[in-house]
Amino acid sequence: RGNDIPNLRITGARVMKYTTMGNGNGHLKLIAQHGDRTIECVFWNAAHRSGELIRADRVDLVGTLGVNTWRDRSRLQFDLKDFRAST
Repeated sequence: RGNDIPNLRITGARVMKYTTMGNGNGHLKLIAQHGDRTIECVFWNAAHRSGELIRADRVDLVGTLGVNTWRDRSRLQFDLKDFRAST
């Protein structure tokens, strides 16, 4: 058995943009900014949670780092496990 993939936490990320995506728009894609970094996040099967972002200026994110490869291009992606509005 290998090592578990660690969950990472990002607190106080600014919501720049979000949209639903995928077949049937079932997934949530979120662009967030933390410091001077932009983070592309995907929350699989969580489009139903997009309403939580309407008034959320900043969010706390939990997830894992992954690689998104599409059309022979690869880039880092933050695979969300959960989020909440920052307090």
